[in-house]
Amino acid sequence: MSAAQDDFVSEEEALRRLRRHTGLVIVDLDETLYLQNTTEDFVGTAVPGYAARAVMALLHLILRLSRMGDRGMRDVWRVRLVMVLFPWTLRRWRRLCLEQGMALANRPLLAALLARPAPVIVASSGFSAIIHPWLDAVGCAHIPLIACDLRRTSDRLRGKLGLITAAIGPAALADALVITDSREDRAVLRHCASPCLTVWAAARCRRAFRQNYLPGDYLAYVKRPGLRAARLRLLGEDLTLWLLAALSLHPPGLLGLVGIACLFLSFWAVYEIGYWDNDLCAQRFEADPVLSEAFRHFDTRHFAAKTWVASGLFGLAGLLALSPAQPLVSGAVWLAVLLGLRGAYFIYNRADKTTRVWLYLLLQVFRSFAVAAIVPIGGIAAMACLAQAAARWQSYAVYRYLRRLGILAWPEMWPHVTQLAIFLAALAAIALAAEGRVPISGSSLLFCLWMLALARGELREILGAARRIDSRRAIRCGEETAAPHSR
Repeated sequence: MSAAQDDFVSEEEALRRLRRHTGLVIVDLDETLYLQNTTEDFVGTAVPGYAARAVMALLHLILRLSRMGDRGMRDVWRVRLVMVLFPWTLRRWRRLCLEQGMALANRPLLAALLARPAPVIVASSGFSAIIHPWLDAVGCAHIPLIACDLRRTSDRLRGKLGLITAAIGPAALADALVITDSREDRAVLRHCASPCLTVWAAARCRRAFRQNYLPGDYLAYVKRPGLRAARLRLLGEDLTLWLLAALSLHPPGLLGLVGIACLFLSFWAVYEIGYWDNDLCAQRFEADPVLSEAFRHFDTRHFAAKTWVASGLFGLAGLLALSPAQPLVSGAVWLAVLLGLRGAYFIYNRADKTTRVWLYLLLQVFRSFAVAAIVPIGGIAAMACLAQAAARWQSYAVYRYLRRLGILAWPEMWPHVTQLAIFLAALAAIALAAEGRVPISGSSLLFCLWMLALARGELREILGAARRIDSRRAIRCGEETAAPHSR
């Protein structure tokens, strides 16, 4: 191999090497010859979209619990399930390839490959049943394809190197030029004569069902794209607080809990309009906007309309589950909450940074207390909601202060420990006001246990970093640190 497998080369250099190479050329497909991901695009072609997305979400949960999705098998099960439950998808995919095939092709690379007299092979970890229709549509039906067969699970398990060597042998690979965008192809690059690890500027891996909005999409794919399980954290912190608050006074029953979950999704859809509007305002009006790369590629066509429709549907379901006798009254109250949230976020996004510190507290009050507009909550639950809002406000206030000093990263804070401390302080205040009678109840214990569970990692950090400064070892370390300065 002439270069290290992780040495990237430019698009121009990859095309230059392609034209000069006289032997076999092996080219990757997804995000290389095909500028998106064939598996994601095929799965996303399934209709009805929301039903297919729900099936994929359930499959993802099953695979995580059973570990059947390990070693790249998740895509195998996804495509198989689409083929079985939505059999018309393959026909739709073939039509899409005929209509938009060239629009998704890497045209400079495709033209260079078609102009070669020497042999060319397309190699992919994707699936031949999906790839062949696209190759046919762009005039590459004659190019041999090495890909996975959906009927053979072993194809996915052996990896791309195993597929290639089984098809052409290690000697042919050793003389070939390989063009790929993925570091996962290191093994193939190590065994070829001329490796080209190239990221193409026009390539985008677009997730399936991106056009079918669900609450939490903007958080997971734009606001916190690098944070694993951002949506699960949202449910574990915000939704759980709403559920515990509802259980604190008059437990609503299973149907009522489902209704609260629907109301939360209704609320969060409108909250995400604020997120999106925040990014738009930052892009337009701020000199130093903090925007993720995903913001530029997220599908925001009719985004506000989609979020309001989702909010309305989830809100209606939640209100019918919680207040079937007075849907109009509760609906008017809930609409007022959502409009109030939207108005608060609209003002926040257009305020200066100093004023935002105070408006942020208002947003967190909406986020923690909105459930109380429909479901009565007790005093202990109100303190828990206030503790969450105050802890998040403190983190944001520190972040804004550091930004004024030129420190751009989010500060290392312990919001869950702060939340627990505020809640315990509130309980202590009630005990003092009640002449020493500690307000211990099932609700308060439940909130304490939940906050302890959230704060366990932060508590380990705090306790692990704690040191005595009056011990001999600490004094000796202090003297050794100070010694160079004294000299």
